[in-house]
Amino acid sequence: MKNSSLAVALFAGSLGVVRIAYAAEHTGHQTEAVTHTQQAIEHGKLGHADVATEHATAAREHLNQAYKK
Repeated sequence: MKNSSLAVALFAGSLGVVRIAYAAEHTGHQTEAVTHTQQAIEHGKLGHADVATEHATAAREHLNQAYKK
């Protein structure tokens, strides 16, 4: 009985670690998307359309990764 309780506890704990890792990965992509969006806006204001487009594309890619199913 002790072994099965320990196994259940370890399994539940591992699920928590997986959830934290999953959330951290998605939060990282969201943070990168916001950063690239801000950079795209700034470069757009300066008239750097090519650089603004690169940052906007990078932001979209990070959002796609963050919300990929």
